Amino acid sequence: MRDDIHRSVPRPAKVQQWVKCALREADRVTGRSVEALAVAMDDACKREISAGFLNGIKAHLQGLPDLFGPLDGVAHPRDVGGSGGQLEVDMLSCVQRRVAEGQALRDAITQGFGEALSARNDADIRAAEPVLLGSDDPRARSGISQMRKDAASIDCLSRAESLLELQPGASVARPAHRLSADEDLLGGTFRNGGV
Repeated sequence: MRDDIHRSVPRPAKVQQWVKCALREADRVTGRSVEALAVAMDDACKREISAGFLNGIKAHLQGLPDLFGPLDGVAHPRDVGGSGGQLEVDMLSCVQRRVAEGQALRDAITQGFGEALSARNDADIRAAEPVLLGSDDPRARSGISQMRKDAASIDCLSRAESLLELQPGASVARPAHRLSADEDLLGGTFRNGGV
């Protein structure tokens, strides 16, 4: 029985700590396993979700409706000020799918963010399974089972809502300026034959 099998899971350190807690009976019984998952989720959000992405999404919530629907012209998290991390990409994809299905933008954003966080937890479990099951550790199956219970018990929707909360007095600016067909892009440089 190896006590360091969790270190072989190809995931960040906080996820490895969750795996370790899920394997240990004392941590499962006392609830430390689900607490470790919460810490891992917070760590993923801090590392992979930029303030620019959250502010850009909030701006779409508070701004004027786009001509062709919510999040019109947003193809990548960088379009709303994000860093382009995988969790941002997943969140944006979930939100856009919900908007395309006709869900209101505010609900689509919170539920899409929650869906992406839940999917990340599932991906972490899938990454741990082959490592644990491939080991000779007798705790492997109970650890995987605990990880699934932890992921099912955590409220991803409330975590998504807390990500989107505006701080009192916080200002949210619209994303980068969009081009208009009526805008003078040359700034009058070539007017009246001038160069």
